Amino acid sequence: MRIYKPTYSKQLPKGAKIVTRKDGTYARFRIGRGTQKEARLTKAGDRILAETRHWHIAFEDHVGVRRALKGFTDQAATRRLADNVQRLVNCKMGSVPLDEDLHRAIEQLPGTMQQQFQQWHLLEPEQSMLGKPLHELVSMFEQTLNARERNPKYIYETITMASEVFEACGFRFWRDIKDQQVEGYVKDLREGCISDKRGKLRNISHRRSNAYLKACQSFCNWVVRDRKWTRVSPLQDIPKLNVKEDPRHTRRAITVTDLKRLLQKTAVGPERYGMTGHERYLLYRLAVETGLRRGEIARLRRADFDFDSRTVTLRPAKASKNKCRREQSLSAGLCEELREFLGSGPPDVKAFGGWYTTLTDKTAVMLREDLVAAGIPYKDDHGDFFDFHALRVECASLLIENGVDPKQAQEHLRHSSVGLTMDVYAKVVGGKQKARVVASLPDLSLPQREMAVAAGTDGPKSLSKSCFRDGRQRTIADNNCKSTPENASQSSFSRNDGGLARPVDPKVEGSSPFGLDPQAKGCQTLTIDSPLHFPRRRNRTRQVHHADTWRCAPGATRIERRRTPAILSRVRSAVLEQDLIVTNVLLPPVAEDIPNPN
Repeated sequence: MRIYKPTYSKQLPKGAKIVTRKDGTYARFRIGRGTQKEARLTKAGDRILAETRHWHIAFEDHVGVRRALKGFTDQAATRRLADNVQRLVNCKMGSVPLDEDLHRAIEQLPGTMQQQFQQWHLLEPEQSMLGKPLHELVSMFEQTLNARERNPKYIYETITMASEVFEACGFRFWRDIKDQQVEGYVKDLREGCISDKRGKLRNISHRRSNAYLKACQSFCNWVVRDRKWTRVSPLQDIPKLNVKEDPRHTRRAITVTDLKRLLQKTAVGPERYGMTGHERYLLYRLAVETGLRRGEIARLRRADFDFDSRTVTLRPAKASKNKCRREQSLSAGLCEELREFLGSGPPDVKAFGGWYTTLTDKTAVMLREDLVAAGIPYKDDHGDFFDFHALRVECASLLIENGVDPKQAQEHLRHSSVGLTMDVYAKVVGGKQKARVVASLPDLSLPQREMAVAAGTDGPKSLSKSCFRDGRQRTIADNNCKSTPENASQSSFSRNDGGLARPVDPKVEGSSPFGLDPQAKGCQTLTIDSPLHFPRRRNRTRQVHHADTWRCAPGATRIERRRTPAILSRVRSAVLEQDLIVTNVLLPPVAEDIPNPN
């Protein structure tokens, strides 16, 4: 395999000068802007040989036939192409599938070059399909969806959204698809930077954004997994958004009282969308009790109802969501009313729809008008809606509220998982159910006596009883054996017949660290009858006695405000934790200045 530039002959330029060299005869002439150039003469000597602009590749294919492939004007690019051609020949000779790098390189080649490889049987037709325009591949994808009998609405939305994204991003071929451009376009749709055909700015939700991304990813997965034209999807790494962060149309369930009022008002209401009030009443009741969707109800025929066994049969259809045959049970009252309503007509007559050909697709608008007649808001204060599909939400909520097992509710609603039934469809209606949930919890409240003692609000009589130990009242003065009447005035406390009172010196000012007013009548205070341990800094513990803690030394002149409340707060916590005996004693105030008695 070699690369070269082919030559061709052209007329000898005017004014050319003939130069003879050892390797041949050349013509020297000037081209545009006076640039001098030389070219070899032909054997006849009347023409010159010129090289083409494009490089060419000469090689032998898998059957030994010599081939010549036109390359690029750049020599380095042509050399890379020659390497890929050699790898392609080797894969064809060894019947080895193309690797990912080679497959991607061939996808990026021009379509004419891929067609030439097909003519030489180096490429299979399906291996070069990605060289076709992107709109042709999307059309093939749509044909595949129709062949698989997917829902027509799903096919239309998927093809429409995928085509919109590819056209807006300027993708013409498969190799043009880039995940960053797709993600950027969908983000612009969410932020309202793109307008629709009517000039209105679009502001789609996270759910709709995921739908656009899913449509594009479905097309790419069809190319990779079904057709196997390539091995990697360019959009496989784009994550989907959390729809719970941007709810736009959340549905709710109404109370049983409101539901009955809706059915009563609808039964006597006027005709709407070709249906009488009684027919709409049966339609709403059937949707609530069975959880059927609008499309499933629209396909019901009289032959689908078995009034003897009280069941309705859902037959598989092309447009159904779950393409399986299911039987749904009916209540006795609804079964009798449907028997009377449908009568003994032809078996293939539609069940609902009035004088319309089929059930209207504006059931949400129809229900909204009946809600107005019943005095029920279509959208509540929390922004939740009650449309026709909310009747299915009503069914799930009533089942769970009445104690039905979640698994049975999932089977009744024909959901794929219990999580979908419980997280999306089952709603809590009103405040009674929430009150029952809270009432089911065990009573964790403490007895009244323990709460009073723990809070210190059991009254002065109870505190005074706890002050007696060994038949007499313990006070700080009793505990301090060195206290005498002579030095009592120098202490922070004075003793009288009624117990301990405020300091004798009126100059001592401050407030209790526990938020108590020492001047208040009947003020409750605290002391300890046993040694108290509480942690200090650096994990060291300090043993604090009652006399050291609650009295100021006679020679002290100042108590720092920033330390005293912190220490007393830890003391109070330790008292509660160690369950010590508490005496009705007044705590010393945090004083700014304590005069020296000396």
